[in-house]
Amino acid sequence: MTRWLWSRGEAPEALAGFVRQDVVGKLLPAELAADLPGPGTGRTRAEKARVIYEVFARRGVRYVDEPSTSVPGGQLVRPVDQVLARPRQGTCLDLCVAYAGACLDAGLHPLIVVVDSVRARAAHAVVLVWLDGSWSTSPEPAYPLQGLVHASPPTTTDGLPLLREIRASADGAGAFLAVDVAGAAWPFTADHPAKDWAAAVRDGASVLLASDHTSQAWRWASGIDVGLSRQLHAVEVADSRFLPGDVEPLNPAYREPNTAAGPLTQIKARHGLVPFYARDELDLLQEWAHADATSPDGVELAVVHGVGGAGKTHLAAELCARLQRQGWYTGFFPKSTLDNATWTWLSTVVPKTLVVVDYVEDTSVETVVKLIRTMRRREQTTRILFTARSAGDWLHDIVDAARREGVDLAEPWALPLPRRHPSPTGLFRRAAQRFAQLPGAVGTAVGQPPDNPRWTTLDLVLQAWLATHGVDGDALPARRDALYDEILRREFDYWYRAARVFDTPEPHNEMAIRGFRELAGKVGAVLTLLAPRTTERVTRAVETVPELRVPTPERAGFIGLLTKMLAPDHTDEGFAIRPDPVGERLVLREFGRAGRLLDDCLPPNPSTDRRHARDPGDPDALTDALATDWETAQACTVLTRAEEFDPEQATALAQRLLTQHTWLWSTAYSVTRKLGGPFATALTQLALREDTPLPLAVLAEEIPLGHAALRDLAHIVAERAEPSHDPTVTKEINTARHAAWLNTLAVRRSEVGDRGGALAAVDEAVTHYRQLAEGNPRGFLPNLAGSLNNQANLRSEVGDRGGALAAVDEAVTHYRQLAEGNPRGFLPNLAGSLNNQANLRRGVGDRGGALAAVDEAVTHYRQLAEGNPGGFLPNLATSLNSQAASRSEVGDRAGALAAIDEAVLLRRQLAESNPGAFLPNLAISLNNQANLRSEVGDRGGALAAIDEAVTHYRQLAEG
Repeated sequence: MTRWLWSRGEAPEALAGFVRQDVVGKLLPAELAADLPGPGTGRTRAEKARVIYEVFARRGVRYVDEPSTSVPGGQLVRPVDQVLARPRQGTCLDLCVAYAGACLDAGLHPLIVVVDSVRARAAHAVVLVWLDGSWSTSPEPAYPLQGLVHASPPTTTDGLPLLREIRASADGAGAFLAVDVAGAAWPFTADHPAKDWAAAVRDGASVLLASDHTSQAWRWASGIDVGLSRQLHAVEVADSRFLPGDVEPLNPAYREPNTAAGPLTQIKARHGLVPFYARDELDLLQEWAHADATSPDGVELAVVHGVGGAGKTHLAAELCARLQRQGWYTGFFPKSTLDNATWTWLSTVVPKTLVVVDYVEDTSVETVVKLIRTMRRREQTTRILFTARSAGDWLHDIVDAARREGVDLAEPWALPLPRRHPSPTGLFRRAAQRFAQLPGAVGTAVGQPPDNPRWTTLDLVLQAWLATHGVDGDALPARRDALYDEILRREFDYWYRAARVFDTPEPHNEMAIRGFRELAGKVGAVLTLLAPRTTERVTRAVETVPELRVPTPERAGFIGLLTKMLAPDHTDEGFAIRPDPVGERLVLREFGRAGRLLDDCLPPNPSTDRRHARDPGDPDALTDALATDWETAQACTVLTRAEEFDPEQATALAQRLLTQHTWLWSTAYSVTRKLGGPFATALTQLALREDTPLPLAVLAEEIPLGHAALRDLAHIVAERAEPSHDPTVTKEINTARHAAWLNTLAVRRSEVGDRGGALAAVDEAVTHYRQLAEGNPRGFLPNLAGSLNNQANLRSEVGDRGGALAAVDEAVTHYRQLAEGNPRGFLPNLAGSLNNQANLRRGVGDRGGALAAVDEAVTHYRQLAEGNPGGFLPNLATSLNSQAASRSEVGDRAGALAAIDEAVLLRRQLAESNPGAFLPNLAISLNNQANLRSEVGDRGGALAAIDEAVTHYRQLAEG
């Protein structure tokens, strides 16, 4: 799966090496592959050529222009799997290469002829098929042509011009058939091939014969004899590693809707039953996709975030569908593990590509970083779109991990999605019109649902479904919980009608239906919490429901029904009730009623599995352990997301889960670190227990600074993680451990508002590190400098400006010394300390000292940003903003204006790519710019700046 680049001027014969034998049939669906002719004599050669063409025409390959990444004098050729399997696109040359391979498989002798247009059109390619003999691995004595490459129309060994031997039509006379294979492709605006067989032959002949006419609409450029090249082994065959035809690296955006399914299936976003209803965010995403890349490798990242049900997935799917119609390769990134061949394929796929990582919080940081690294190896435009409930700490983890691996990654552009569609009435009516066309539905006169500011986009669609299934406008639910409960009731009734396994009365027996609903609710909640991926794991989960513990034929039938009703769209998702917000409501409702069911349904701790003790490599035990990891992660994630619906109930269930299953702490911690949520409280309570299983010292260091959800946990574990004296190590090591703990404790105390306690801790840490650095400066000077920087910040917070300045001055001195010896390692620290020094000097009235410090900080950040703009451009902008203030204070208005103008320029650039993170900073700089322009008499410029600042502040206030 390497890059296939054909240089027709330097090595025209190499094109034959791209033609693959014994591949086409493996890439096609079985029903098409079965129609391909073999080398036998059951059909005439012309019939074989026709059948191959018609198989290609039925495959639905889309015609595309030559890739923009082709170089002058060369063309990028798509491997045959990209033409026939996925993404099923091809130029005329790509199609000819694939067709020639099928010809060889059928015992036909092909040539590929490339012609140039004399009318400034693109070049074209056709396939010539010899009809008077067959192709095999040995040369055919009667074959009339010689030579591998023909720079002009050749003459046969009988002295006849080749062009005179070409059939003018499918049933005409001649020893060669010219096939315009591009006619088998489907235009993006059509649902059928461009040409039938007769037209393809007629036009193929017309193109080649035109090169011999005086008008010369086409000029013969090169003819490559593929058949002869293979017989003589004249060229090296290109890399033949292809993905199997049934492998899809990306999942399609939409799948075929099932109009006879229950309501939850009918309203799924990616089933496409409800047409996408216009919203501005789609236009913004299309502009993002088509805009020039700001990164040097052409890969751009964005994240769409909003509450569950806001419409993120449907928006991403529609973006995929629209870009695909424009020739892009698009799809949703699977949650299952990709093999190396698939990763490689993604890095070499030719067209512009959009990869959607839906609910990116569920994907490991390592996998996301690997995806980014892989796509950066491509030469064509690449866009990666994340969807998430929030743009939280998971995003910082990805950016930080990427930078640790040497990937210069700027924060993705963040696009917030309001919980409610901007045109709620229009969306409701559009959905109702579509639902009214389904079996069993009716038209409705209801024009809009009950008013509720909490309705999400999903809720409006659910209301439309109810309105077309017998619920009058006045009876439509007015609350979200009532809406979801009614939809679930309808869904379970659909299951009941579909069931054929229970010996129950007919559906009109209300008691039987009610009992089935109760049972379906419990089982649905268990499966939604765990999302088991196999029938065996579904059975294990179902067995935890008291009514279904005993194995019976009825239970087996019920499990069969469940796996049918809850079958995921893709195997990597697991069996669960979806859409997610509806499933989350069911989880809160059922486990709120039956807490014991929550205790019982979790799989057992894999560490207690005796099979591991007997055989650590037991494959069944390992399979169960992996399944348990998945299911417990799902449980923590589902309860965390359910907090959006009912924070109090979600917190109570999270506490119960972690109290009963303390071994789940690491999973709960991982989920909370990414998403925040109700497990933060449960983890904090667990940390306070004397027998806590939490590794306190590890968590004290590992929890990210400033993490909003884990702040209290970080403080508790830091307080309890004081290292004890270790008599087996040196005094230096014991002191260093204690100093490190004190430094961490100071930070954690500061985060919870204990400034006095934080200052006491950092003062002691500085004392220890100073003592250590005196004896071992190389080992401990960086720690001393870091502690001094923290000490300066904390002293400033308690109003001790003099002490703060003394601390930061010393920190700057040490960092300057360290940066001289290791600029790559310590220049960022020096720049940060200089920035702090400037602010503190300004605070004590030392304007000159403040300006000197910030000028140096700007110099360093400019140098750093040149090498790593994603990492340091925001710091440079911040320092320039401070520099403008300092220069203004010393009367250097021109210098101040130059600095603030650059700050505005940088922050505008940053805000364009990520308004959520940088628009507030841009507004601040514009406000400063307005003041400085006013001071120099530029009233018009000042007014323009403040007008823009007001616009941004208004936008921020509305959001």
